[in-house]
Order: sequence, then C-alpha cells, then structure tokens
Amino acid sequence: MAAGCARIITGRDHVPKGQQPVRVKAGANEATARSPELARVEADIERTRERVATSVMALRQEVARQTDWREWVRRRPGAFLAGAFVVGFILGQRH
Repeated sequence: MAAGCARIITGRDHVPKGQQPVRVKAGANEATARSPELARVEADIERTRERVATSVMALRQEVARQTDWREWVRRRPGAFLAGAFVVGFILGQRH
C-alpha cells in the first residue's frame, strides 16, 4: 500500500482472535478525489432506477390492456359476434 493511503478493514479481512478491527478513514485528498466519481455513479444509479420504474409501469399497463377482454371485443367486434353466434348455435342444437 502506498504511503499516506488509508485502509479500511472489512469483515472479510483477517483479524486475530480477541482483537477488534481498526477502521481508518481515508485521507482528505482521497475523499475529495473520489467525490465527483461517487456523485456520478450515484446519479447514474438514480437514472437507472427511474428508467426501471418507468419500464415496469409501462409493462403493467400493457399487460392490463392486453388481458382486458373488453379491449379484445372493441378491436374485433365481428369475430366475437360470429363466435357468439357459433356457440349459441351449438348449444341450441343440443336440445
């Protein structure tokens, strides 16, 4: 590790039994250098989260529209009228 760099001990690092891990904060220079990168990544995550939320909402609306039987009848009234006639004819022949 370079001189002046701080190291943060995580749960994955080896700490001898009976000793507590020492947490060291990064130096001011390192924190300042990472701030713009961290802000950019956080903004990118937020934009991605918004896009996913919008996509999920659009998908829900499309699924609701595609599975709505009333919408199917509105788009193809002739086919449903013919189908109803055929079903009625078949059921009428049974008696």
